[in-house]
Amino acid sequence: MQKLTRAVPAIELPMILAMLSPPALPDDGAAGAVPSPAAGVATLTDPQELVSLLGAPDFATRLAATRRLIEIGPTAEPALVAGLSTGSPEVIFRCRHILSEIEYKERFGRLEAFAADLDGKQGLTLPGWERYRSLVGSDSKARRLFVSMHKSEPYLLEKVEKEPKAVADTLVQRVQVMQQSMRFPNAAIDTGSMATLLFLISDPEMKVADNATMMMYSLCNYHTFRQEMERGAHKAQLRSLLGEFVKMGGNQTTAYYRLMLALQYELKEGGVAARNLLEDPRAPQHYKQYAVLTIAKLNDKDSLELIRKLLSDRTVCTSHTMMRNNKRVVYQTQLRDVALSALIHMNGEDPKKFGFERISPNLRYLFNPGTMGFTDDKARDEAFKKWEVFETKKAREEAAQAEAEAAQTAEEIDEDLEAAPQAEDAEKPVPKLEVQRP
Repeated sequence: MQKLTRAVPAIELPMILAMLSPPALPDDGAAGAVPSPAAGVATLTDPQELVSLLGAPDFATRLAATRRLIEIGPTAEPALVAGLSTGSPEVIFRCRHILSEIEYKERFGRLEAFAADLDGKQGLTLPGWERYRSLVGSDSKARRLFVSMHKSEPYLLEKVEKEPKAVADTLVQRVQVMQQSMRFPNAAIDTGSMATLLFLISDPEMKVADNATMMMYSLCNYHTFRQEMERGAHKAQLRSLLGEFVKMGGNQTTAYYRLMLALQYELKEGGVAARNLLEDPRAPQHYKQYAVLTIAKLNDKDSLELIRKLLSDRTVCTSHTMMRNNKRVVYQTQLRDVALSALIHMNGEDPKKFGFERISPNLRYLFNPGTMGFTDDKARDEAFKKWEVFETKKAREEAAQAEAEAAQTAEEIDEDLEAAPQAEDAEKPVPKLEVQRP
């Protein structure tokens, strides 16, 4: 079947352009021109008059009045607040929008000025700055991170200074929202938000639920946060904030999660959490073994005596069956085994030389907990005897070294005393000889 077509008459290009072009508007200065209703609004200075124009019949006038009120800024706020009670939905909507814009511009200006005041000579401050500065410092990087925190979480930081107790529930909700957002593909943690949460949740005045600590532990393990901690621009500042979070108080379970973070990021503040666990008689032995490993990994010399007290603790931490010479044997790690391994490591020695044949290193825990034990008490006793010999020898060497240093110091003092009179004689003037002439 032949396809029917209809011929379209050719139209010249100039005619097409003429048809598509809009009609020309009359010149404002031309005779008979109708002035725009919005004309002159941009030059008005009375906020009340401008607020009244927010409900004008024509859109151009309403838009011009909105823009002008935003330009005027904070001085227009009283009139805008009054406009919220006019009863006009249009006016109320625009007043709220303008107040929000003014608040944003004012806050942004304060943040920019604060960020530029690197030496603090201007005396500018922001909510939470005093505590933040005491924890993190006040250099340029610390200041920039604090500005980022205010940009990301302005509501939390401004409210916490006015109503710290009322912020606790809101803070937990914010942590929950962040954790839930991590379920989406390619989700990333905002550094400013994360720093704010760590800063606030570690505040002693902030009494938050224990589940917030568990959620923070999850957030701190997301790969985007780990990247910031390892090579981000504010890794030093984030370490300070995370360290404050690690050493905060809480029950045994939350202390255990904070220990895990201290081990992962090698935070010196983990020593505080570890000591608190070891001193708590109610803490499970399973948690205490990680506290010991934390102290050993951080080489916290202040906690040596706490570890020594565990050398007689026979509590079983881990136990499993293994094959040896075609026989099943039970391989058991007691808390005293963990303590001994830690002491040997902190003294710069290899636990394998003391009889820990199966001990294996672990990047996070220092040693794998299940490899720090023995198959029988005979092998265990031999390891402890080797440690006693080592300690006795070391104590003798240290005593001899201390005695030698004391003798050296005494000898130096004697030399100084002997040299002192000679120095005094050297300072006395030589008497002049008078020659008598005949």
